[in-house]
Amino acid sequence: MVCRLLGLYAFFSISTLCFATVELTGLPTALSTQVLSDLSIAQTHDTALSPATLEAEHQHARAEILSTLQSLGYYAATVTSAQLSVLHACDDDPESLGSGSLTPNDWVATYHVNLGKPVLVDNIQIHLIGPGKDHAVLQTIVSQQPFKPGDILVHKTYENYKQRLLSRALQFGYLDAVIVHSDIAVDRIKRTASITLVIDTRDLYYLGNIRFINPPYPVDFLKRFIIF
Repeated sequence: MVCRLLGLYAFFSISTLCFATVELTGLPTALSTQVLSDLSIAQTHDTALSPATLEAEHQHARAEILSTLQSLGYYAATVTSAQLSVLHACDDDPESLGSGSLTPNDWVATYHVNLGKPVLVDNIQIHLIGPGKDHAVLQTIVSQQPFKPGDILVHKTYENYKQRLLSRALQFGYLDAVIVHSDIAVDRIKRTASITLVIDTRDLYYLGNIRFINPPYPVDFLKRFIIF
């Protein structure tokens, strides 16, 4: 643990620099890759840090792991063990420690995860309201719901769908379109989720008159290039 290096601070006026690798067990490869990409301490593999900073990253790791897994639908996941250890004894070369010349394998952060069962989407309701509620393209997107009953609740999938529907409304001239209600109700006991999304298109915008201010060419000539 970090305490194994505390004695070195009595001999050096500069902070000892450390490297760490991360070992994550208990997860399928795809989930492990996603968790590691979001885990702060996993980004320090090639970066020299002080023991205090490394320990702080380690303390945050459990919450980061659980947060990522929750966003992927695994609300019941737990980190059953977490350990930060150094592979070298205190009598290692002080100059090497002080210069940060140790290899990345000198420190290892190990986390074991019990994944548990995922939360599944049980019900999803998506509604368009406002003047554009019957727009054909928007209604097509509404029918292409991001989840089917029984799908794992992946928050990014839902967020991407919301932005897609809202962006298309803006593209078709509903410039004030807004999400008026977005709710994911998770039942942790039943491991189910109900989703409700309501988007108000609000009024449609129309093109007004076109004016040319101090044009370098005759207005009649420029009007030939207006394609709308």
